[in-house]
Amino acid sequence: MEWYHIGAFTFPAAWGAFVLSGVLAVVLTYLIKQGKLADIYSNALLLLLASWKLSQLLFDFQGTVANPISLLYFHGGRKGFIFGLALTLLYLYRKIEKERFSTAIFFSISVFQVMIYELANRILNHQTGLGFYASLVVYAVAAVFVWKKWSNRMWMFQMSILFLLLQGIIYAIEGKLASFSMLVYLVLFGMFAVLLKKEVKK
Repeated sequence: MEWYHIGAFTFPAAWGAFVLSGVLAVVLTYLIKQGKLADIYSNALLLLLASWKLSQLLFDFQGTVANPISLLYFHGGRKGFIFGLALTLLYLYRKIEKERFSTAIFFSISVFQVMIYELANRILNHQTGLGFYASLVVYAVAAVFVWKKWSNRMWMFQMSILFLLLQGIIYAIEGKLASFSMLVYLVLFGMFAVLLKKEVKK
């Protein structure tokens, strides 16, 4: 894992990739003229980051109280990320149900962010081997289809299955099929698949 510095602040490559992919995903929502959706999506990303960071209070309360500045440099780890992801998915689920936004659009933006995150994370960690080039080809093709058919609900439901399959193949090549990232993608896209299926049946 590579680390980067901005002034006195030090952060891992994965954080940089996440922030970059999140910003570009929000920009994409504006480009497809979904301003209100951009606000909801950016709120979801901020909720994920804030709950992940502050979850350190839940899992190491005494240590954090004894050294409050540690909140700037540490987070709740995988348990904290799972906690933050659960809160974020609940927030998105309620917003989609309440605001009646198309799940296909939400899913399209999420696919776009995952693609950017994977590529940026590999670049920042100097991992430009076979997995990187395989990802580049797969994501370039997927990006074209997502851009062309982002509002097609049934197509995006099928895309969720195809994308996970291709991501699984890439991870399998690298020996990371059972990785935490793959588990997160399964959970995230599983929720969208359920919502998409509900919309298709309406």
